[in-house]
Amino acid sequence: DDSFLIAERHAAADSRIKLIRHEKNMGLGGARNTAIRVAKAEYIASVDSDDFILPEMMNTLWNATDNGHFDVVCCGFNRVDKEGNIISYETYSADTIINENNSINIFSALYRGVYPFLTAVFN
Repeated sequence: DDSFLIAERHAAADSRIKLIRHEKNMGLGGARNTAIRVAKAEYIASVDSDDFILPEMMNTLWNATDNGHFDVVCCGFNRVDKEGNIISYETYSADTIINENNSINIFSALYRGVYPFLTAVFN
């Protein structure tokens, strides 16, 4: 497919985009791990190839960090059909994400570099 050429065009137009090409396919996990290693930004977010985000999403998540005072922010997501119609909206309350039963597991996963949330931005 032409995904690398598309990525090259975006990288040429936006200096914030750093294009990295592995010699061999390392899969999604390998790509994300490489991105985390070379990232210079204070926060990291990723978007799966079958997902899309609204233009204001990253600003909304940044604002939710209280200008950098929180290390992790999470948000809900819409499930949409092929025509773009919203089928359902998934959201999580704070006590569902981090509570007395799972907080140690979540932070242990973050320490190990595991991505325990569906939609989140990490510091």
